Amino acid sequence: MYGAVRGAQPYDGRITVETLAALRSLEQAQVRRPLIIGCWPAARSNPYQALLYGRSWQHGAAVVGLSTQEDIDTISTIVQGRARLALHLHWTREVLAGITDEVQAQSAIADFTTRLDRFIAAGGTLIWTVHNLLPHDCALPHLEALLQREIAERAAIIHVLTRATTEAVADQFTIPASRALHIPHPNYISTYPDHVTREQARFDLGLDLDAMVFTTVGALQPYKGLPALLSAFQTLADSDVRPHQLVVAGRPAADGSVDDVLADLAAHPRTVVRADRIPDVDMQRYLKAADVAVLPYERSLNSGALIMALGFGTPVVAPDTPATREVVRADHAELFRPGDRQSLLAAMRAARRLASPTARASARARAERFDPVALSEAFFSEVNERVL
Repeated sequence: MYGAVRGAQPYDGRITVETLAALRSLEQAQVRRPLIIGCWPAARSNPYQALLYGRSWQHGAAVVGLSTQEDIDTISTIVQGRARLALHLHWTREVLAGITDEVQAQSAIADFTTRLDRFIAAGGTLIWTVHNLLPHDCALPHLEALLQREIAERAAIIHVLTRATTEAVADQFTIPASRALHIPHPNYISTYPDHVTREQARFDLGLDLDAMVFTTVGALQPYKGLPALLSAFQTLADSDVRPHQLVVAGRPAADGSVDDVLADLAAHPRTVVRADRIPDVDMQRYLKAADVAVLPYERSLNSGALIMALGFGTPVVAPDTPATREVVRADHAELFRPGDRQSLLAAMRAARRLASPTARASARARAERFDPVALSEAFFSEVNERVL
């Protein structure tokens, strides 16, 4: 019973107790073809998994959050013969996390794929959601790509959030059409509090009511393009008649790799920097205070921050990729070429047209199309058919 599905209670590591409880609940419900899904790695602070799995019980499935690779073997042993079993892999970064030596990395990949083979041989089905092109800022990208190829070869279901994913990853691995499952990223509209007005949000953050306000939220990592954002903002602030302000909020990289640019941002007289995790109740303030949310990413496949912004009715400046174009529409978005500072500047300048109630309403309406309940229903309908 995945903790977030049961009311956002954190998973406590008692894999055996959780799995036995899930089996007992499915048996009590007299589910004809019960399904246990082990979810690895279980994300405790990201509501995405809870939204995706929200309709599991209605489809005779129970999701168990797995904390370690060893839990994969444990859940396979416990479930054996009592229910259908699937392993749902999400982010692959945990396999090679902290490893910089190639020999050690190759050994870790071999150990992990052996574990997957053992799981499949015992009757389990492998599902993989492709969240990223590669784990962000990975130390050994060529071996991360090898790991992804190994997973893709074994996965019976490869879940993509955009149809463009198949082409985007084609240089790294192949997604056969027969194994692809397209279920978009759900919106966060029902997940975060949303009661603060735009005026109150600006007051709370110390922003001017008449300023053109840009914001970027989420984990502050090197690939997020913060130096390019600062450069573009400085140009706009110095050249435009209308006053501009910039808000940057989120937890910075633990290795200090963005500390210098955050210090530069904080030193600018027209910026507000909150270098810490954003409490759920405050997410509305950072996004509703903004005229436009900027995603200045140097590379991107899928973005929860993009879906988040649209859900609060905040237009966006986002990377011009096929995946982004599936999500946004021109009446609430300006796009730029990833890694091109001049293109980012031009998009932010053009985004002045988005500072309107019409653009905000369009952003919100677009987000509403990605209804979590409907998407969870679609996910489990497909999974139930494909997991034998």
